[in-house]
Amino acid sequence: MSLLAIQITLVLFLVFVLGVLVGWSIYKLMRRSIDKAWLNELLRLRKSRKKLLERACRYRQQSRQKETQRKQLMDLLETRTDHITFSRVRQQLEHCRTQLHHANALLRQREQHILKLLDVVRLLKGQVDRHQAQSLTVLPNSPSNAIPYASGHKHKALPDDDFLLIEGITAEIARKLRQLGITSYRQLAECTPKQQQTIQQLIGQGNVLPIHRWTRTALDLYRNKYEAKPQARPSFADKAVGQL
Repeated sequence: MSLLAIQITLVLFLVFVLGVLVGWSIYKLMRRSIDKAWLNELLRLRKSRKKLLERACRYRQQSRQKETQRKQLMDLLETRTDHITFSRVRQQLEHCRTQLHHANALLRQREQHILKLLDVVRLLKGQVDRHQAQSLTVLPNSPSNAIPYASGHKHKALPDDDFLLIEGITAEIARKLRQLGITSYRQLAECTPKQQQTIQQLIGQGNVLPIHRWTRTALDLYRNKYEAKPQARPSFADKAVGQL
Protein backbone atom coordinates (compact mmCIF):
# COMPACT_ATOMS: atom_id res chain seq x y z
CA MET A 1 0.00 0.00 0.00
CA SER A 2 1.35 3.35 -0.93
CA LEU A 3 1.65 6.35 1.32
CA LEU A 4 -1.00 8.26 -0.64
CA ALA A 5 -3.57 5.55 -0.11
CA ILE A 6 -2.83 5.50 3.58
CA GLN A 7 -3.26 9.27 3.78
CA ILE A 8 -6.57 9.15 1.89
CA THR A 9 -7.81 6.42 4.17
CA LEU A 10 -6.86 8.43 7.25
CA VAL A 11 -8.54 11.55 5.87
CA LEU A 12 -11.73 9.63 5.11
CA PHE A 13 -11.70 8.08 8.56
CA LEU A 14 -11.21 11.49 10.16
CA VAL A 15 -14.04 12.92 8.08
CA PHE A 16 -16.27 10.03 9.11
CA VAL A 17 -15.41 10.49 12.77
CA LEU A 18 -15.95 14.23 12.49
CA GLY A 19 -19.36 13.67 10.82
CA VAL A 20 -20.35 11.24 13.55
CA LEU A 21 -19.34 13.73 16.21
CA VAL A 22 -21.20 16.58 14.52
CA GLY A 23 -24.32 14.44 14.06
CA TRP A 24 -24.22 13.30 17.64
CA SER A 25 -23.84 16.89 18.83
CA ILE A 26 -26.79 18.01 16.71
CA TYR A 27 -28.89 15.10 18.02
CA LYS A 28 -28.02 15.97 21.62
CA LEU A 29 -28.92 19.62 21.06
CA MET A 30 -32.26 18.74 19.47
CA ARG A 31 -32.99 16.20 22.19
CA ARG A 32 -32.16 18.76 24.85
CA SER A 33 -34.43 21.41 23.26
CA ILE A 34 -37.28 18.90 22.91
CA ASP A 35 -36.89 17.76 26.51
CA LYS A 36 -36.86 21.36 27.63
CA ALA A 37 -40.02 22.11 25.66
CA TRP A 38 -41.77 19.06 27.10
CA LEU A 39 -40.63 20.02 30.57
CA ASN A 40 -41.98 23.55 30.15
CA GLU A 41 -45.30 22.17 28.87
CA LEU A 42 -45.46 19.79 31.81
CA LEU A 43 -44.82 22.65 34.23
CA ARG A 44 -47.52 24.72 32.55
CA LEU A 45 -50.01 21.85 32.79
CA ARG A 46 -49.14 21.34 36.45
CA LYS A 47 -49.74 25.02 37.14
CA SER A 48 -53.04 24.93 35.24
CA ARG A 49 -54.10 21.82 37.15
CA LYS A 50 -53.21 23.49 40.42
CA LYS A 51 -55.26 26.57 39.48
CA LEU A 52 -58.19 24.41 38.46
CA LEU A 53 -58.03 22.50 41.72
CA GLU A 54 -57.93 25.75 43.67
CA ARG A 55 -60.86 27.13 41.67
CA ALA A 56 -62.85 23.92 42.15
CA CYS A 57 -62.16 24.03 45.87
CA ARG A 58 -63.27 27.65 45.99
CA TYR A 59 -66.44 26.84 44.07
CA ARG A 60 -67.21 23.96 46.41
CA GLN A 61 -66.82 26.26 49.38
CA GLN A 62 -69.08 28.86 47.77
CA SER A 63 -71.62 26.15 46.96
CA ARG A 64 -71.62 24.99 50.56
CA GLN A 65 -72.06 28.59 51.72
CA LYS A 66 -74.95 29.15 49.29
CA GLU A 67 -76.60 25.92 50.38
CA THR A 68 -76.24 26.95 54.01
CA GLN A 69 -77.73 30.37 53.24
CA ARG A 70 -80.60 28.73 51.35
CA LYS A 71 -81.41 26.47 54.28
CA GLN A 72 -81.27 29.44 56.64
CA LEU A 73 -83.60 31.45 54.41
CA MET A 74 -86.03 28.54 54.10
CA ASP A 75 -86.04 28.10 57.86
CA LEU A 76 -86.58 31.84 58.27
CA LEU A 77 -89.37 31.83 55.68
CA GLU A 78 -91.22 29.08 57.46
CA THR A 79 -91.20 31.04 60.71
CA ARG A 80 -92.25 34.42 59.26
CA THR A 81 -95.69 35.69 58.35
CA ASP A 82 -94.61 36.14 54.73
CA HIS A 83 -94.88 32.42 54.25
CA ILE A 84 -98.44 32.48 55.54
CA THR A 85 -99.27 35.37 53.23
CA PHE A 86 -97.69 33.53 50.33
CA SER A 87 -99.75 30.43 51.06
CA ARG A 88 -102.93 32.49 51.30
CA VAL A 89 -102.23 34.24 48.01
CA ARG A 90 -101.50 30.91 46.36
CA GLN A 91 -104.81 29.50 47.61
CA GLN A 92 -106.62 32.57 46.32
CA LEU A 93 -104.90 32.13 42.97
CA GLU A 94 -106.01 28.51 42.78
CA HIS A 95 -109.55 29.56 43.69
CA CYS A 96 -109.52 32.25 40.99
CA ARG A 97 -108.23 29.74 38.49
CA THR A 98 -111.08 27.37 39.34
CA GLN A 99 -113.59 30.19 39.02
CA LEU A 100 -112.07 31.11 35.66
CA HIS A 101 -112.55 27.55 34.43
CA HIS A 102 -116.19 27.63 35.59
CA ALA A 103 -116.67 31.03 33.95
CA ASN A 104 -115.25 29.73 30.68
CA ALA A 105 -117.58 26.75 30.81
CA LEU A 106 -120.52 29.05 31.57
CA LEU A 107 -119.45 31.34 28.73
CA ARG A 108 -119.46 28.44 26.31
CA GLN A 109 -122.94 27.49 27.50
CA ARG A 110 -124.11 31.09 27.06
CA GLU A 111 -122.64 31.17 23.55
CA GLN A 112 -124.51 28.00 22.66
CA HIS A 113 -127.68 29.50 24.16
CA ILE A 114 -127.18 32.69 22.13
CA LEU A 115 -126.78 30.64 18.96
CA LYS A 116 -130.02 28.83 19.74
CA LEU A 117 -131.74 32.16 20.42
CA LEU A 118 -130.49 33.50 17.09
CA ASP A 119 -132.01 30.47 15.39
CA VAL A 120 -135.26 31.16 17.22
CA VAL A 121 -135.12 34.82 16.12
CA ARG A 122 -134.67 33.83 12.50
CA LEU A 123 -137.53 31.33 12.79
CA LEU A 124 -139.73 33.92 14.49
CA LYS A 125 -138.96 36.52 11.85
CA GLY A 126 -139.84 34.06 9.10
CA GLN A 127 -143.10 33.20 10.84
CA VAL A 128 -143.94 36.89 11.25
CA ASP A 129 -143.27 37.53 7.57
CA ARG A 130 -145.39 34.56 6.50
CA HIS A 131 -148.17 35.52 8.90
CA GLN A 132 -148.08 39.10 7.65
CA ALA A 133 -148.29 37.94 4.03
CA GLN A 134 -151.25 35.70 4.88
CA SER A 135 -152.97 38.55 6.73
CA LEU A 136 -152.54 40.87 3.75
CA THR A 137 -154.26 38.35 1.47
CA VAL A 138 -157.21 38.02 3.88
CA LEU A 139 -157.92 41.76 4.14
CA PRO A 140 -160.78 43.12 1.91
CA ASN A 141 -159.70 44.52 -1.43
CA SER A 142 -162.31 47.32 -1.61
CA PRO A 143 -160.83 50.83 -1.58
CA SER A 144 -163.04 51.85 1.37
CA ASN A 145 -161.75 49.13 3.71
CA ALA A 146 -158.14 48.75 2.54
CA ILE A 147 -155.40 50.04 4.81
CA PRO A 148 -152.78 52.34 3.25
CA TYR A 149 -150.00 49.76 2.93
CA ALA A 150 -152.27 46.82 2.10
CA SER A 151 -153.74 48.25 -1.10
CA GLY A 152 -151.92 49.98 -3.91
CA HIS A 153 -148.71 50.36 -1.79
CA LYS A 154 -148.38 46.76 -0.61
CA HIS A 155 -144.98 46.39 -2.29
CA LYS A 156 -143.53 49.31 -0.31
CA ALA A 157 -141.90 48.97 3.09
CA LEU A 158 -144.24 49.08 6.07
CA PRO A 159 -144.02 52.31 8.08
CA ASP A 160 -142.46 52.14 11.54
CA ASP A 161 -144.97 52.86 14.28
CA ASP A 162 -144.12 54.54 17.56
CA PHE A 163 -144.08 51.79 20.20
CA LEU A 164 -143.40 54.34 22.93
CA LEU A 165 -147.13 55.17 22.87
CA ILE A 166 -147.74 51.75 24.42
CA GLU A 167 -147.51 51.81 28.21
CA GLY A 168 -144.59 49.78 29.52
CA ILE A 169 -142.51 49.80 26.31
CA THR A 170 -139.27 51.73 26.72
CA ALA A 171 -136.94 52.92 24.00
CA GLU A 172 -134.68 49.91 24.64
CA ILE A 173 -137.57 47.45 24.32
CA ALA A 174 -138.77 49.21 21.17
CA ARG A 175 -135.28 48.91 19.68
CA LYS A 176 -135.16 45.20 20.48
CA LEU A 177 -138.61 44.67 18.94
CA ARG A 178 -137.41 46.32 15.73
CA GLN A 179 -134.33 44.10 15.76
CA LEU A 180 -136.71 41.13 15.85
CA GLY A 181 -138.45 42.50 12.76
CA ILE A 182 -141.52 43.91 14.56
CA THR A 183 -141.82 47.51 13.35
CA SER A 184 -145.56 48.23 13.28
CA TYR A 185 -148.63 47.98 15.52
CA ARG A 186 -150.04 45.38 13.19
CA GLN A 187 -147.06 43.04 13.55
CA LEU A 188 -147.15 43.37 17.34
CA ALA A 189 -150.90 42.74 17.45
CA GLU A 190 -150.55 39.64 15.25
CA CYS A 191 -148.10 37.90 17.60
CA THR A 192 -149.36 34.47 18.61
CA PRO A 193 -149.03 33.21 22.20
CA LYS A 194 -146.04 31.12 21.15
CA GLN A 195 -144.39 34.15 19.58
CA GLN A 196 -145.19 36.22 22.68
CA GLN A 197 -143.45 33.58 24.79
CA THR A 198 -140.42 33.70 22.48
CA ILE A 199 -140.30 37.51 22.70
CA GLN A 200 -140.48 37.22 26.50
CA GLN A 201 -137.45 34.88 26.47
CA LEU A 202 -135.46 37.12 24.13
CA ILE A 203 -135.99 40.57 25.65
CA GLY A 204 -137.42 39.83 29.09
CA GLN A 205 -134.03 39.51 30.84
CA GLY A 206 -135.65 37.73 33.78
CA ASN A 207 -138.58 40.17 34.06
CA VAL A 208 -142.16 39.27 33.18
CA LEU A 209 -143.32 41.59 30.39
CA PRO A 210 -147.04 42.35 29.79
CA ILE A 211 -146.79 41.36 26.13
CA HIS A 212 -150.45 40.26 26.00
CA ARG A 213 -151.55 43.75 27.10
CA TRP A 214 -149.15 45.31 24.61
CA THR A 215 -150.75 43.37 21.76
CA ARG A 216 -154.21 44.63 22.77
CA THR A 217 -152.95 48.21 22.99
CA ALA A 218 -151.22 47.82 19.62
CA LEU A 219 -154.52 46.57 18.17
CA ASP A 220 -156.35 49.64 19.49
CA LEU A 221 -153.66 51.94 18.10
CA TYR A 222 -153.88 50.14 14.78
CA ARG A 223 -157.67 50.65 14.72
CA ASN A 224 -157.36 54.32 15.56
CA LYS A 225 -154.72 54.79 12.88
CA TYR A 226 -156.38 53.03 9.95
CA GLU A 227 -160.11 52.93 10.99
CA ALA A 228 -161.46 49.89 9.15
CA LYS A 229 -165.24 50.12 8.45
CA PRO A 230 -167.54 47.97 10.62
CA GLN A 231 -169.72 46.68 7.75
CA ALA A 232 -166.78 44.97 6.07
CA ARG A 233 -166.05 41.34 6.67
CA PRO A 234 -163.94 40.48 9.73
CA SER A 235 -160.98 42.82 9.61
CA PHE A 236 -157.42 42.28 10.73
CA ALA A 237 -158.23 43.72 14.16
CA ASP A 238 -161.03 41.21 14.82
CA LYS A 239 -158.85 38.41 13.56
CA ALA A 240 -156.01 39.44 15.87
CA VAL A 241 -158.38 39.59 18.85
CA GLY A 242 -159.48 36.08 18.10
CA GLN A 243 -155.88 34.94 18.06
CA LEU A 244 -155.16 36.63 21.37
